[in-house]
Order: sequence, then structure tokens, then C-alpha cells
Amino acid sequence: MINTCFGQENYLQAYVVDLNGDTVHGFIDYRNWGKNPDRILFKKQLTEKPVTHTPLSIRNFSVADEIYAGAILLNDLSPVITDELEHGKDPNLKPDTIFLQSIVLGKKSLYLYKNTMGKELFYIGEDTSFTLLEYKRYINDAEVTTVKENKRYLNQLAVYLNDCPTIQQDFKSLQYTRKSIEKLFLSYYKCVESPLTFHKKGGKSRTEFGVIAGLTFNNLEFDPVLVYNRNEMDFSTTASYSVALFANIVFDRNQGKWSLYNELAFSPYKVEDYTTLYYNENNYTDYTMTFGYSYLKLNTMARFKYPVGKAFVFLNAGMSNAYAVHETNQVLAEKTDGSSVTTDKSAALNVTRLYEQGIIAGLGTVYDRYSFECRYERGNGMSAMLNLNSITNRFLFLFGYKF
Repeated sequence: MINTCFGQENYLQAYVVDLNGDTVHGFIDYRNWGKNPDRILFKKQLTEKPVTHTPLSIRNFSVADEIYAGAILLNDLSPVITDELEHGKDPNLKPDTIFLQSIVLGKKSLYLYKNTMGKELFYIGEDTSFTLLEYKRYINDAEVTTVKENKRYLNQLAVYLNDCPTIQQDFKSLQYTRKSIEKLFLSYYKCVESPLTFHKKGGKSRTEFGVIAGLTFNNLEFDPVLVYNRNEMDFSTTASYSVALFANIVFDRNQGKWSLYNELAFSPYKVEDYTTLYYNENNYTDYTMTFGYSYLKLNTMARFKYPVGKAFVFLNAGMSNAYAVHETNQVLAEKTDGSSVTTDKSAALNVTRLYEQGIIAGLGTVYDRYSFECRYERGNGMSAMLNLNSITNRFLFLFGYKF
């Protein structure tokens, strides 16, 4: 299959069937539609200007192993959110013109319409005659707080598939979902031993694996509090590193722009603060406070990427959960009393926590197998003492490689 892009276009080999039933081969600007399209751009040759087709100008089209049929149908605009449900069991129907996605084609056919409300509707029929399988959640007029269900689709399917009595028992557990209804149709075809002419399986995700590594700049903040006779502690920003394995689950629809990005990372850091308590010029104490943590982290983020030429830019946002596998919590006190110096080490804080949660946001770019990302992370720190809250700020500059 040829995949040629012009700017943000994505023309793939395809065909359309015109109103006379003739098949015309060419290229369609494929958008991996999350909602059914109401028009497409078609070219016989890639060098030509595109022609816009609507459900009224062609019978159907096929691209990227998907088949869509032009249809004039009834769209159900009934709300699905419980707080917005209507009174009455009848669907809120409105005429619409759309390309229906073919799920199963053959002796009996099943189609899908994901409308602008994000609601999945299912249709049966063939050619230009399509019947909505009706399902609606509604509020009973007599019982305002009771949610009822209009499951007319069960009777419709029982009649439509009545030449296979053995699947009637499947209606007891049949749900108004693609997976459930699709499974019913596949059972029907096994029953009647009739060949399928087409079956579009549900969209699948794919998982990308790789490694990332880079620099981190760490800063530890405490709320103003009296510690060693000081109103606040001031830790300088320190540099460290982070390494991770990642698994990026890319969703099939919308051209793979959305994904669930996961990392298992190892990230250490160490910060210090210095202060001196003076009693007089010959009597004073130098304090060096050191906090260091080596975290094993699980980062989970939603990622959106957008094509720019041959590369992609992406945005990440999500949560981090970390556990410290090593801790440094120390204060070194060097007391000078006249000509003598004594040294004492102790815990800087009596109570700390090893578990840290944080929020993450990042911006980056991907080219081929390589990526670069600038990321900010804000964690809830390591202090577990009352009236002493700590915040860890991290700035990361990460390079990645996809296997």
C-alpha cells in the first residue's frame, strides 16, 4: 500500500463505488476517523486536485481495510449521561446523512455510527436501507428517580436473525455494545454456514517499547519553618540523572495521536544546605544538612502527538509514583568552642517518608526511533513531619530510543 503525505494530508490507496455501481480506484485522504465522516476527499491520481464526496454522491468507499456506506438514516440524539436522561422511552430521532462504517457484511449486515455526541449506534440492513437498532436509557414518568431501558434492539435482532434458532439463547446476555453485537453476528454466520464478505475487527492498540535517559536538575523546598533557629532552609539546585524503560500504548483511532505512556525509571538526587549558628566569634556551630534519595518510579502519562513534516511534536501529562530504595537523611554539626572542634552526625529529620507522588508535564519531539523531551515534575517530597511540608521540583532533559 502506498502512503503519501502532503502536509497534513494522508492519502492512501482506496476505491469508491459511484451511484451507478461502478468502482473507481484512486486515493482517499484517510483520517482514521474517531467519528464517522460526512464527506471524504478522493483523487484518481495523487497529482490531481481532490474531489469531495458525500453520502449522496457515492454508494460506498473503502480505505485502510475499512468500508463505509453512504446512508440517509435516523440519528438518535438521546442523552446518555444519567443526570441528563429524558422522560419517555422513545428515542430522540433526527434525519441525518453520514457514512456508516461496515462491521459485518454478508447475508446479514451490521453497521456502526459514532455520532457527534460520541454515542455508538448500530444499524442493520443493506444497500441504501438501514434500520437503527433502538436502545435508550430513560427516566420513567411515574418514577422520577428510576432509570429504565428501552431494549427494542433485542426484538429487532431476533427477527432479523430468525433463520438461526440456536442463537436465541444469546439474547439473554446481549448488550448494546460493539463487542457484544458483533459476537452475536459471528455466531449467526457459523450457525447458517454462510460466508462473510467482510468483517472489520475492532480497533487494536499497539505497544512501543524503548529506553530513555538524561539529565535531571533537582530542587528541594520546605515551607518556612523554624529549623535550627532558621526561618527556612535553602537548598541549591543539583544535577543528577534518570534512566528508564518505557512502554507506550498507542490507540488505533485518530491516526495514533493519543497514547498511554508508561515508564519504569530509576532517578537519584542529593541536595545540601549549610548554616551557622553564632554565639560569639569563638563559639559557633556549622550545620550541613544532606538529603539524598534514589527512587524507583512508575510514571503514567497521557500523550498527544501531532505530525510536523516527517517528525512529531508531543505533549505529556500525568502522575508519578516513586519509592525510595536508598535514603540519606543527615545533619553534620561541627561545633567550635574556643580552640576545640567537635563533630556530631544525626538524622536531619526524625520522620521522613519513602513514598512520593508527583505530577508531570512534558513537551518533546519524535523523529523516526529517536525522541527528545523537556519535562517538569513536582513531587510531594520526603517530609512526613507535622507542620513541615516539602516539595521536590525536577527539570528533566531526556533522550529516548524506540526498539
